[in-house]
Amino acid sequence: MAVVKWERDLATAIYIVSLDGKGFRRLLPPRPSKSDPNWEAVAASETEPAWSPDGRQIAFQAGDGQIVAASVAGRRRRMIATGASEPAWSPDGRLIAFDFESAVWVANADGSGDRRLLASNGRDPSWAPDSGRLVFEVLHWYGRFWRRPQSLSLVDADGGGLRKLTFGNSVADDPGWRGNKATP
Repeated sequence: MAVVKWERDLATAIYIVSLDGKGFRRLLPPRPSKSDPNWEAVAASETEPAWSPDGRQIAFQAGDGQIVAASVAGRRRRMIATGASEPAWSPDGRLIAFDFESAVWVANADGSGDRRLLASNGRDPSWAPDSGRLVFEVLHWYGRFWRRPQSLSLVDADGGGLRKLTFGNSVADDPGWRGNKATP
């Protein structure tokens, strides 16, 4: 299990623990180092862990808007996207979806290639079990400066097939699919 834990310095960090409570350890060493003169709690924080389907890696939000993938065993990290949040690993392990500037994007999980816009005006992506589609919250203006989720939409993993799923006011968010395995 991956958990987010508050540290004494008020930053948060991702820890790994077995279901029996044994082996509690930090996923990665702190970054930036506390001795760095530019250190601050937000920049050093890690949140939103998302396991790869094979359980060997975790994608998460690092600092103030970086999506990072880290090897659980080797403790290596690689940058997936900057200025982003809410990572969601596709069940087939090939892609990571995330929010970037109030839109849903995807990038290759291995860090190669360019990131691709799937749908504007959305957040909190969740993959279909076959990795073919995503459901996400659609943001609507509520007042002059504030937006909030008020409906859900579906989009194909290649950015096509965008369609509204629900309509009207809603306070529910964080959509999710039933199941988590790719269909053979």
